[in-house]
Amino acid sequence: MSRIDPLVHAPSESTIVMSAAEADARAELAAFYRLVEHLGWGDGIYNHIALRVPGEPEKFLIKPHALTYDEVTASGLVKVDARDDLDERAGVNKVGFTTHAPILRARQDVNCTIHLHTIPIMAISAHPAGLRMVHQNAVSFFENVAYQDYEGAAEGVQAQQRLIDDLGSNRVLVLRNHGAVITGSSVEQTFAMTLRFVQACEVQLAVEAAGQGVVEIPPEVCRQVALQLERHDQGRGGADWPAWLRRLERLDPSYKQ
Repeated sequence: MSRIDPLVHAPSESTIVMSAAEADARAELAAFYRLVEHLGWGDGIYNHIALRVPGEPEKFLIKPHALTYDEVTASGLVKVDARDDLDERAGVNKVGFTTHAPILRARQDVNCTIHLHTIPIMAISAHPAGLRMVHQNAVSFFENVAYQDYEGAAEGVQAQQRLIDDLGSNRVLVLRNHGAVITGSSVEQTFAMTLRFVQACEVQLAVEAAGQGVVEIPPEVCRQVALQLERHDQGRGGADWPAWLRRLERLDPSYKQ
């Protein structure tokens, strides 16, 4: 008889009758996980994306601890309560839970959060200037990025509170010498912001590595363009996420299972 890893096959509420809204949310979150792996942002079984359950503001979905991102499916996501204190015995990564749960408890405007360790993000997390306004993609985060000095994993109650306090009302929290947490009101918005943030970090590092100096966008221009980008995202930018879903359908539609 083959051994079954209890963390991979952890029980979830996916076998319980759920609303159509939750079913859709599960499919979108599973798609987000798969796209992260497709784009090369994955880190084995580590890092995580969380999504608030529609109609159940204290509950959120997250992947089972032992799954890689390309193994995540809609039905396999674990539904947890943000008010609990969970660890791997519940089938979820403890640090993942204690990173996302406090943010979702404190920020009702946030419904989706992602924690990433891509090499460009890790490099910017150790950069003394942090994210610089050297490209249009960075402008989406103008005056919307917070920083937290390195202190290890946010496991304790006090560490979780510092996470909330340091993020404040910002869209991104850069964890110094570690990675970043990116927030959004939906899977669609969070994916778009993550793509921009990763690319903004990559562009900054490439420009600085060229050794010819950096042309930074003036603050007054950043404020104007940030509003333009926000209007874009609320309008024609809405076609972006469905296009990514179509790409995923062509690659591997099993995420919907």
